[in-house]
Amino acid sequence: VSAPRFGHRAHRQPCAARDLDGGRCEYGIQADHAAKKRGFGLKSLWAGCIPLCGRHHEERELFRGPFKGWDRERMRRWLDERIAETQAAWVVA
Repeated sequence: VSAPRFGHRAHRQPCAARDLDGGRCEYGIQADHAAKKRGFGLKSLWAGCIPLCGRHHEERELFRGPFKGWDRERMRRWLDERIAETQAAWVVA
């Protein structure tokens, strides 16, 4: 799977966190490298990206907004579910 193909599609999908707080999305869609990291300082592969608006991307990384109070295990479950949904949407598209 090529990076441009997945990266381009991530930017065309709706924010994966839009339903967590009534769709309060801001700052355009970004490809969040949400899969488990490959090593220190390395981003996950493009196939592990999910579309998040800039606001939710920052809040997810800082455990703020709709992610406030989540532990790492809950976050990992949510991310893995969104990765699977995003990959399934890419196969259909």
